[in-house]
Amino acid sequence: MIQYKDFFFAAAPRTGTTWFIKCCSEIGLGDKQKANLHVPPSIIWSGYLVTLVRHPYDWLVSYYLALKGGMTGVYDVDTLAEHARTAVDVDEFISRYLTYCSGTVGRIFDRYRATTVLRLEDFPWNAIELFESVGVKHDDAMKAHNITPQNARKGHIHIPNKQQRRQVVLAESEICERYEYY
Repeated sequence: MIQYKDFFFAAAPRTGTTWFIKCCSEIGLGDKQKANLHVPPSIIWSGYLVTLVRHPYDWLVSYYLALKGGMTGVYDVDTLAEHARTAVDVDEFISRYLTYCSGTVGRIFDRYRATTVLRLEDFPWNAIELFESVGVKHDDAMKAHNITPQNARKGHIHIPNKQQRRQVVLAESEICERYEYY
């Protein structure tokens, strides 16, 4: 977890965390190291905690392509590691997820117990609104609009499997309904 002056921040990997931290730095909230960024609070947090989420299907694809089974120390994330390491492609990884780990993405996102949840799909506007709500001047908050995505997979084009996407939405129905993912 990272502590800024007006809020704490922690989020699952592959949800735009590097972009968010870069925005915080660029707008003057302070430079922070990424250490412990993906570690959720160990207790129910009483402070103002911000986290990020993304569509569960897109998260699974990103996890497979970028981490390919990398261990994070967050139990629910690491449960997917063996499946990612041994799958021959994204579709096989998601099939394994649906068979053996259904619902894991929602459990991962729920571990962060945040006061405010920002959807990756709504960047940068939701982040700008958050920054202004903690006292960042409008012109400074708008700098987030010009910051390019960080750690985005370049050179790999994944064509979504629509049937698997629908199956993931069903498997993650609670989180999908909560954050309006369809």
